[in-house]
Amino acid sequence: MARARMSGGRQSRGRPGPTHECRASLSDGLGETVFTVIIRDITERRRAEEAIAAGRQRFEAIFSHSKEGIFLLDDAGRCVDANPAGSSLTGYSRDVLLAMDIRGITLPEDHGDVAQGWAEFLAAGERSGEYTITTNGGATRDIEYQAVANITPGVHLWVLRDITHRKQVDAALMHAQKLESLSALAGGVAHDFNNLLVAVLGNADLALEDLAPESPAVDSILQVKVAARRAADLAREMLAFSGRGRFVVERLDMSVLVEEMTHLLNVSLAKGAVLKFNFGPNLPAIQADPTQIRQLVMNLLVNASDAIGDRSGVISITTGVMRCDREYLNETFLRPDLAEGDYVYLEVSDTGAGMDAATRDRIFDPFFTTKPAGRGLGLSAVLGIVRAHRGALKVYSELGKGSTFKVLLPSIDEPADPVREHPAAAAWTGSGTVLVVDDQESIRAVAARALERFGFEVILAQDGREAIERFRENQDRIRVVLLDKVMPRLGGEETFRELRRIKPDIPVVVMSGYNEAEATEEFAGKGIAGFIQKPFELSALRDAIREALQG
Repeated sequence: MARARMSGGRQSRGRPGPTHECRASLSDGLGETVFTVIIRDITERRRAEEAIAAGRQRFEAIFSHSKEGIFLLDDAGRCVDANPAGSSLTGYSRDVLLAMDIRGITLPEDHGDVAQGWAEFLAAGERSGEYTITTNGGATRDIEYQAVANITPGVHLWVLRDITHRKQVDAALMHAQKLESLSALAGGVAHDFNNLLVAVLGNADLALEDLAPESPAVDSILQVKVAARRAADLAREMLAFSGRGRFVVERLDMSVLVEEMTHLLNVSLAKGAVLKFNFGPNLPAIQADPTQIRQLVMNLLVNASDAIGDRSGVISITTGVMRCDREYLNETFLRPDLAEGDYVYLEVSDTGAGMDAATRDRIFDPFFTTKPAGRGLGLSAVLGIVRAHRGALKVYSELGKGSTFKVLLPSIDEPADPVREHPAAAAWTGSGTVLVVDDQESIRAVAARALERFGFEVILAQDGREAIERFRENQDRIRVVLLDKVMPRLGGEETFRELRRIKPDIPVVVMSGYNEAEATEEFAGKGIAGFIQKPFELSALRDAIREALQG
């Protein structure tokens, strides 16, 4: 008779115990063992298997749901697996990726670097960095990667993150910072330049008054004035780029303003260019400086005309109104933070040469130009004017397919101001004393000579402290003060405040090389009698003093 014998472990009741292997044997009763069963404790092995299974599940969850592209590559760089994010990132299906190696999604010119980098990666065991890939649709994307070699023997992990948008934002921020620095530089240079031009234009006007009309020197002096005006135009463009151009804000109808410029625009065209207008009717008004908007229109037209060059082509100027949502504004240059709403637009399109991406990236840089003899301030000035008016820009251009510049300016719920006539001023002379305050000797000298010809006596001061002393001594006979905005020792605003404390009703005309809005901001609500922007001609100085005394 056969007998069975079994032995094994025990486990406590009420809680899991160890997992056992049991040992059992069967005897035939004659001393022969028919078979033996051995039972051992496999608790640790079972736990290890469960841990491996749980780890595999976690990896598969991460692999499947990660927002980053995860790729498993073999020693040759061939893809052995890719997650859904990897397919989305590259534009290739998983099946296609499994037939590719790492070079398949990199730029052809980078293949040599990739091969070298792959060998260095296998030797080092890990690697991280950035490179550019090409997607299935032919687009390029900037990628940040982290790689670990041999997560299992012969299998290497690569995790890719799309940083294209981040790099675009970083580039835009760097560009904005560069523009701010250049704006400050351009504004400061233009301010000092304007101070010098006051003396040039003023002395030219005085010389013309001293000369007989038949004098041979008259023509030379007139040429000096022409050159000085062109220099003043250049300074204005620098101020416009810096956002410090002259500002006299009005409620404008964009269509009416451009239509008034028709003749001027037509005579500014290249020979082969044809100008077409598409004016939107009944546009809402914009709050803007008409002189600056005219400069913006002219600069865009000249840029379009230059793009056409000697060929035949068409330039279209279109105005209208459109509702801009967040998505559209985010694609604009300069002001992606603008509020959603209605915007009046000015669009200047040409059928010219167009631009490649490298040129588009630099067109608003000051002094950048593709013309052999250009000075490169036209589009920089456009950018400054748009920025100063809290507007936005969109540029569409392809090489050989022309360009379109679209300016967006916020609309307002008020009617446009009627067009104003500016009759010629009659000759005028005054009397009494003018206090001229400026730290530039040349400006004091030319202003004094001019004011004396207008019939005034003149007292000069080189800074605010001297001005206050002179005013205290002569307040009973000083009728008006011509005051510079920026001076050492005591600035224009502090000097103005002290002058008004001494004599509350004294008329003060502020002069500055910056725009009126910026120059007079500190004087807001304090009742200055007028403003004159440098450089000015003597007729403008006469008008400013006359209005101050009559006001």
